Amino acid sequence: MAFLLDTNIIIWIGFNDRRLPKRVLDTLLSGNDSQFISVVSGWEYEQKRKLRPDQFGLPFAEIISEIPHTKLDFSFETYRYAETLPLIHRDPFD
Repeated sequence: MAFLLDTNIIIWIGFNDRRLPKRVLDTLLSGNDSQFISVVSGWEYEQKRKLRPDQFGLPFAEIISEIPHTKLDFSFETYRYAETLPLIHRDPFD
């Protein structure tokens, strides 16, 4: 199975949040499935960190170093695809 990890899931992993069930955490840290982390999650996390440095003390790179994953980068031209997407809600990161 393949997973695109949402920023909140990455935060929950990094800060051992109890909202993430142990079986899910074990699955994500096992490396048995394909997991992707988007550069956009790094951007979103670092924005949160600027606003609340006391809550988000760890750098994004440190958090994801513990998670087996494939980096999902975007080229500059990706915006052309974004132009075609419908406006579903107002959070551009989601």
